[in-house]
Amino acid sequence: MLVAVTRMAETLTKEVFGDEWIKSLSDSNLQEIISEIKERTKLFICENASYQRFIDRVDPRIEGITQGLVQQTADAGDAGRIRSKPRNEATDLTLRLSWEQKVIVVQSEQEAYKHEINGLEKTSEALLHNYRAELEALAVIQKEINKSSYEFSKIFVTSGCGDLVKPIYYEKFLKFIQDSMRQRDTIVDKLRLKNSALHTRMRKSREQMRQKEELGEVLRPVDFEQLKIDNSECLRKIDERNQEIQRLKLVAAKTLQVLNAYKIQLTQAIKEKERIKLEIAQRLDIKRRAQSEMVTVKKEVKEETKANKEFQEHKSSYNVPSVIGLIRLKSEERETIRKESIHRRKLHLAQMALARHKKIWLRIRHATADTIA
Repeated sequence: MLVAVTRMAETLTKEVFGDEWIKSLSDSNLQEIISEIKERTKLFICENASYQRFIDRVDPRIEGITQGLVQQTADAGDAGRIRSKPRNEATDLTLRLSWEQKVIVVQSEQEAYKHEINGLEKTSEALLHNYRAELEALAVIQKEINKSSYEFSKIFVTSGCGDLVKPIYYEKFLKFIQDSMRQRDTIVDKLRLKNSALHTRMRKSREQMRQKEELGEVLRPVDFEQLKIDNSECLRKIDERNQEIQRLKLVAAKTLQVLNAYKIQLTQAIKEKERIKLEIAQRLDIKRRAQSEMVTVKKEVKEETKANKEFQEHKSSYNVPSVIGLIRLKSEERETIRKESIHRRKLHLAQMALARHKKIWLRIRHATADTIA
């Protein structure tokens, strides 16, 4: 298609400008013109493909498209180009779309791409879910196979291999197979019950959806009016509830203030209580000490009373001696003191004599010992 469009462009250029103008261009200029024509051709091919898809999706006889097909006469010449001969005017009858119709086509193409992408996403998600389910099933199967293989190896292979190969009994092997099949049957029953429960839930959900759709289809204008009335009633109740909530919030705020005041008073009362307890404990301690001191004072008072009584009795029975008796006692005292001093001198002299006699005795003893030796 690209080659055909290129050939058409070359033919049109020859018809409009002639062969001499083309021959007058250099190879580089021709290459640039050809590349530009190819780029434009690619754009035209893309637009034509979009239009073709749009026509395939939509009826081509609709008025929105056919009314835009207008016949225009295009000037095929280019005033900026230098020609070697006078330019021939040619008429190009083309059918073109307006910008609004092009926008409609592009929007339709965009919506088609979106639907296609959504379909691909849904298909991909479904495939992904299926693959995940298959992977989970394969993982469960692999786990069961590994478990069965481990149990079989533990029961038969390990006990049957060694230096002396032990025989594997048929009854034991058959029992193992039966137990395995029984476990698999149990798992299959559980899965079947779970599957049936899921089917039941799906059926109920579909029934609910069908009922909702039927109710939605049966609704009439009267029902909508009733719904409006119910809605207004609900809005009125909501306003009343909001006002009640605001009033309760105010009451709660006042209650909170009162509660905080009571909490402060309670804290002060607790502090006062602790202070009073401490003061009571101090006073009880003072009372105990006062009671112990009172007992001690009572004992002392009793002793002092007894001593005072004895002193009073001694005082009442005391007789003052006469002067002659006092003189006689004084003379006796002086005589006793004189005798004491005499005896002390005698004692001192006796001690000195004793020391002298000890020295003499020791001298005599040493002399006797020397004589005997």
